[in-house]
Amino acid sequence: MTDKVQTVTQNNMNSSLLTQDLAKIIKRYKKYSLYIKRLLEETDKSYSEIIDRHILTPDKCSSIKISKSDRQYINSLPTLPLGLIVCSQTYYGKARFVNEFLNESLLPESSIVNKTDVVRMIRIMHHSTPSASLNISGSFELLDTDYAQRSLSWSNAPRDYIIVKDEKHSTLSSDEHDHEETALLEIRKPLEFLGNNLQILITPTNQKLHVKQIISQITENIIPIFIYIIDQGKLFDHDIVELELFHSIAPDQPILFIRIDQDNSTKEPTSNIGETPCVQVFRQLCDLGFLSLLTTEN
Repeated sequence: MTDKVQTVTQNNMNSSLLTQDLAKIIKRYKKYSLYIKRLLEETDKSYSEIIDRHILTPDKCSSIKISKSDRQYINSLPTLPLGLIVCSQTYYGKARFVNEFLNESLLPESSIVNKTDVVRMIRIMHHSTPSASLNISGSFELLDTDYAQRSLSWSNAPRDYIIVKDEKHSTLSSDEHDHEETALLEIRKPLEFLGNNLQILITPTNQKLHVKQIISQITENIIPIFIYIIDQGKLFDHDIVELELFHSIAPDQPILFIRIDQDNSTKEPTSNIGETPCVQVFRQLCDLGFLSLLTTEN
């Protein structure tokens, strides 16, 4: 459960292959989570037998007992939905991955959303009826539901629901900013392959939230699978800082790295002559401790 999964891919993503690969990962996860729960039941039986037969002293029995928090976590594995948590260097990377994965242009991309726009956290779920809500901690619905329903029957989610503020936005008080920037946009629409056991969550962009706060909010009531999209030629200083923070906060959390081709308008030259972007990113991830170069021992 704590083994890291790291993959770096190059070139354009094929949405059907990507969906199939992730579907296989999710299927394996569900299978193994049931195995783990079965192992817990067998462990409980063995533990009871050890106590009944007085094989170990009470102190040693207490030391090998499974903790309450671990037991709750294991029991929740088959019941809590999986959440694909999509992170990236830019909003463009997140939107492109999600649109490729869903095989539809649900999220507006770079031509509509600017680099400096503050984009809120987004949750995408399967539901037979299209709808949307803007949820703060109390799960209030702050959107015009009728308008949202009409809008979400289109192929694109409305930009106004995704953006927290932009240069045209009126000035808000600090408290209003806090509420706006922590609200989550929940989009529900028919997406059969997601079913009831899988959600897609997109991390916020350009928000002044600490990485720990984002992780705590976005992983609530789900089993997370983190996906980090690399859509630039390399990891920049602020990307490295965020990944270091993530590694320190959740050192055993699996994360899947996917590299996609850049938008032509955002391509930048690599700093090392003769080193391809994929190699440079691989080296940076090795330096951060997410990847390692395996050597063969003689």
